[in-house]
Amino acid sequence: MFFSKNYLLLCSFLLFTTIAFGQDKQKAVKLSANLYRGGAANEPDFLHGIDESITAFFSAGIVLFNDDKFRYQEIGISRVSIGEKKIINAKIEQTILAAKYEYGWLGKQFDDNFAIRLGGALELIHGKNHFTPTPIQEYPIEQKFNGAMLSFSPHLDVRLSERLFIDLNPSVVLLTYYFEQTRTQNPTLPLRAQKQGSFGLNAGGILWQMGVGYKF
Repeated sequence: MFFSKNYLLLCSFLLFTTIAFGQDKQKAVKLSANLYRGGAANEPDFLHGIDESITAFFSAGIVLFNDDKFRYQEIGISRVSIGEKKIINAKIEQTILAAKYEYGWLGKQFDDNFAIRLGGALELIHGKNHFTPTPIQEYPIEQKFNGAMLSFSPHLDVRLSERLFIDLNPSVVLLTYYFEQTRTQNPTLPLRAQKQGSFGLNAGGILWQMGVGYKF
């Protein structure tokens, strides 16, 4: 089920942080395009996703600015990917949901139209794969995964009007940690023997986003 306990926990996290920091002086809503994900940011494979859903290419969030305009917090849904594809031995159905929290503490205003903000981001990721077998493969396989990604996140804000701005955001992935659980639905094996779990750790990678924000 899409709205499982893990998804509801992520949504609750977003709601809590929005309420907790909602008293900042200036706010903005932002819609971003996920343009590029490269290097170790694609490892493990579930971080890249099947990308059959148009929502996989967009993310949305709220930016909460402090008075100095450089200390800021950003909370949002960074990835929703729901898709399927056929491979040689099976059909894969995949669902990924990711939520991001970012805190910034440094910045520089070049003139009225350009500013740089520097921050760090924590992204929480949850998803699952379901492999439906073809006649070549005998048993269905289900994978579930949870991960966290820590990144350094600079922003270049280009002002278009008093309220409208463009946000260029090339992020450097510092660390990705995840747990993956696989279950082969083989009724001839005990339930415990059907399950396998593994931890993974990766470093490096680039994430490119370009967004449009509106201050209110």
